[in-house]
Amino acid sequence: MKIPKNNLQASIVLPSILFIGIVVISCIFFPDRTDAVLSNVKEYIFSSFSWVYILCVAFFFLFLVILCLGKLGDIRLGNEDEKPEFSFFSWLCMLFSAGMGNSSNRLSTRLSRNCEMEFPSTSRAVTIVRRPAGN
Repeated sequence: MKIPKNNLQASIVLPSILFIGIVVISCIFFPDRTDAVLSNVKEYIFSSFSWVYILCVAFFFLFLVILCLGKLGDIRLGNEDEKPEFSFFSWLCMLFSAGMGNSSNRLSTRLSRNCEMEFPSTSRAVTIVRRPAGN
């Protein structure tokens, strides 16, 4: 059996591994400082380059509409005589379920960042305390 040749480009892989390693090590040894630095970088990117994100989404959406309405929208995936594995309604249900699952995951993580649970030692009751914005 012939072993496939490694096609990783060292000029791309090594700097990436080095950068990821530096970030991981700094997160382990300096978590507060790393959090502050990464938060500042994220805020700078969001405030300076949000227009790039909006522009990319708009172009991608336009590309998909053109693709669907053009000749390429009629390409059949699979053989000509094959029946689709799932009906159109099943595909719509799967897309809806994936969207609802994604939304519920995002909502739950957003809520968990804004709330903290306190377990008082004198009582079995659970109290939910809202953290102030910015923490």
